[in-house]
Amino acid sequence: MLHRDLSTVELQEMWSDERPEIRSRSAYVNHWLVGSSASAAVVFELDPGRSFGRHRHSAEETIVVLEGQVEVDVGAETIALSAPGLVVAPALVHHDIRCVGTTMARCLGFWPSASVVSVWDVRLQPRGSRRAGTPLPEI
Repeated sequence: MLHRDLSTVELQEMWSDERPEIRSRSAYVNHWLVGSSASAAVVFELDPGRSFGRHRHSAEETIVVLEGQVEVDVGAETIALSAPGLVVAPALVHHDIRCVGTTMARCLGFWPSASVVSVWDVRLQPRGSRRAGTPLPEI
């Protein structure tokens, strides 16, 4: 059984030098490398006024708002969500999450794949890359 205490997970900060509103903290907490065979998950936080950045994934993502208020763009649609709320972004469809409340937003993202590739519209620091995701399996 895989078990994670999300309150003890160390989050990594990501930001864009090109677009200062893009800044988040996140960690992949479930994927193939930690024992999952068919799913992956990420926990992330956004401060008020911050955005995760427009991106897309190789698999459908279910986003669950645990705390706070967000606005989510999926394709051409926008929806406001408060905790507890849920939205689904289909595979390969651009989406973004913004914290629109006065307090931090904390969310979970789930995918029906143990390996997920994510691609952003802009380069993210500290890696200087548009690509992120779970570790890639060795073939």
